[in-house]
Amino acid sequence: MSHRQGDTTSLGAILVSMGAISPSQLDEAVEAQERSSLDMLIGNQLVVMQMCELSQVEDALAKQARMRKNGHAKALAVADIAQERMRRAGKRLEEVVERSARVARSATGQDHPAITSTMLAEGEV
Repeated sequence: MSHRQGDTTSLGAILVSMGAISPSQLDEAVEAQERSSLDMLIGNQLVVMQMCELSQVEDALAKQARMRKNGHAKALAVADIAQERMRRAGKRLEEVVERSARVARSATGQDHPAITSTMLAEGEV
């Protein structure tokens, strides 16, 4: 079948979930659509074949629009979460680098208050 298997937002899947048509009716309409020389959308094909009413197709299209809009909003939310996680990871990396630098300065005596950078430069330490 050319209809999108597993796509719960496809018009056919929505009509089936609404009980407007059966899965076998959807398959039959898709086959007729594929055989036709007309470029007919599946909703129109179902109405022409008298498998469902135009009002049911319109309801399904409205539901499809809501589902896809919500899916888009969820995708944006996931992207925002990923971006925030990357920002936090970058900040943690900066903190680790700074902490490592402090440990290195402490181990070499560069952070000791009695030792100045001049003393280190002159090799007195």
